[in-house]
Amino acid sequence: MVDQVRSHRLSVADSYNRYYGSGLYDARYPRPNPSTYRAALHLAGPATRILDFGAGTGRYTLPLLHATDAFVCAYDISADACQALEARAARAGVGGERLLVTADFEEARAAGPYGLVTLLFGVLSHIQGTGSRVRILESLRSLLTSDGVLLLTVPHALRRFPLHRSPGGGRGDGPSGPTPAAPLGRYFPAARPVIYRHLVGGQERPFPYYLFSRGTLTAELAAAGFTVESLGPDSILPERNLVRRPALAPADDLLCRLLPGWAGYGLRAVCRVSQAGSWLAA
Repeated sequence: MVDQVRSHRLSVADSYNRYYGSGLYDARYPRPNPSTYRAALHLAGPATRILDFGAGTGRYTLPLLHATDAFVCAYDISADACQALEARAARAGVGGERLLVTADFEEARAAGPYGLVTLLFGVLSHIQGTGSRVRILESLRSLLTSDGVLLLTVPHALRRFPLHRSPGGGRGDGPSGPTPAAPLGRYFPAARPVIYRHLVGGQERPFPYYLFSRGTLTAELAAAGFTVESLGPDSILPERNLVRRPALAPADDLLCRLLPGWAGYGLRAVCRVSQAGSWLAA
């Protein structure tokens, strides 16, 4: 079982190395989600140490370094993403002693505890299995200060690929996204695991992806010892469109105020360690 977990981790890391190395990720997502970045800045106010878990090439890390005086640890499973982030930070003249970029979780742990941990744009959804996700959340809980906060965003099953599934409750995928599964047109809003595929360098690369409902997200957070302080939409418009066309941000902000939280393209949660979680960690 341990060998299977290690093999899966290496496979996922290889997919992300190729994804980041191709430049496709940066082209698709060149900047932070505006409202989520504002939320991160607000929560980072009193924090002196921030962990950006699943930092990628730094689309949240670098703006946070620019806008705060905090120390930021950027952790990512992809060594290629870490190298790209270090190069970008050097070119931007930010970081220095205030930035640690690492693919070693124990090194990230040693740099804590943190007043703010960010787990953004579905990083949690790329971890397969409820148990594995809860263990990651428990690990992150252990890295927070007593008054620290976790900010996370996940894809919403109600809005993401709702017409597609694969046998057994998942979904069938093609080279650049989902392909229809019979019966075509049936709606699948429930939380479910899927395998998303990107065409990278002429080769299909698989990426595990879990689509959350509000209920499954709060349940996994509670199981890991977190209390959800707020839960709402990450955006109403698709993230890729929003971050590539900044002029859409005011319209999206208005839609987030007018529409209910369940209409979100993604879900955003602000969480703190529950009293039970504090007792378990003691």
